[in-house]
Parts: sequence; structure tokens; C-alpha cells
Amino acid sequence: MDILEASFIKEEQSMEDRIFSSSENIITWMHGKAYKVDYLKEKNIRFLPDIRLNEDSYFNMVAWNSTKNKATTDEVLYVWRHYKGSLTRKDDGKEYFSYSYLSYIDGQVRALKKLYELNQTYSAALVSNCLINLYHYYMKARYYKLDENCMDDSLCTLREEPWINDWYNNKESWTTVLNNLHPGQVCDNNIIFYDEIFIEWV
Repeated sequence: MDILEASFIKEEQSMEDRIFSSSENIITWMHGKAYKVDYLKEKNIRFLPDIRLNEDSYFNMVAWNSTKNKATTDEVLYVWRHYKGSLTRKDDGKEYFSYSYLSYIDGQVRALKKLYELNQTYSAALVSNCLINLYHYYMKARYYKLDENCMDDSLCTLREEPWINDWYNNKESWTTVLNNLHPGQVCDNNIIFYDEIFIEWV
């Protein structure tokens, strides 16, 4: 077993309302996971020294998706304290988002590249879900009137990847997109609808 992902509960929830954290989708949060050191060394999976915020957006995505040797447990081994006054949650997270969104996007883009390097193939569903996630981040940054050029610099490097055209022309990719995409989100308690559709953006 290379990865163990433990369950967690929010502080204000009872044990009956526990949330089990396990997914075959995008995994970015650091908490609730244990990695086998030999596995990380073998795959040369480590935190990137130049990403200081949202550093787990790269590390966990690569570590989780580089192996099929995973397990989960129903034991509650990690208790997540949901503190509304934390930097990532106060003011709907706008302050934290404003100076961390670029590192998150860069981490996800670099994780996709690393996964292809390690596996010499790609998961159409994983890439689709990752791009959907980045699309939401991009549109949220646009809503906050943050710098789009910096995001473009990172995202456009994906066009150089040999597998990206295969992903684009893969029916499975778009099946995942159609099943998981929504055209807006809630920011500052406002519902915002995107001014650019996903297919144009991607």
C-alpha cells in the first residue's frame, strides 16, 4: 500500500454526520493522508521549492494519481477543525485567494505534466476534471479583477504537451466535462455566471 487516506469530520459535526474523505478525482488537500516513504522516493515525488502557497495542489495530485496501490479506512483518525476565522475562510476566502490563486494554478498544471512524465499516459477523466477546476479558478480570478496574464503564462504551457491534443479529441474527455461542468459559482454570496464558456476558454 502506497497511500492511506483517512476519514475526517468537521469539528461542529457529530460522529453520525462524519464525512469520509476519499476520491478518485482531484486530490489536493494535505490532511488525512499517509504516504509510504519508499514510494515517494522511488517516484521522486516531493514538494516544489518554488511553490510556497497551495503547495499540496501539486504534491497530492501527483502522489495520489501515480499509483493504484491505495486504501481507505473508515476509522476517524483525523479531526478537521473548521475555523471560520482562518485565512482561507474569512471574507469568503477572497484575501487568501487573491495572493494564492497563481500558485494553485501553477501547481495543478505542473502536476499534470509530472503525471504524464511518470506514467507516459494520461487519464482523460483526471485531465478533464483538473481543467474544469482550473476554469473555475480562472473565472473567479476574473470576477475579482485579478491578473489574467500570469494565469495564461502557466496554462498555455499545457499546449506544448504531446498528449493535450489527444485529450482534446477524446470522447471520454468531453463526456466527463459534460457530466461535471457548471457555468458559474458563488463568490461573496453572489451567484456569478461566467462570461466565457469552457470550450472557448480551454
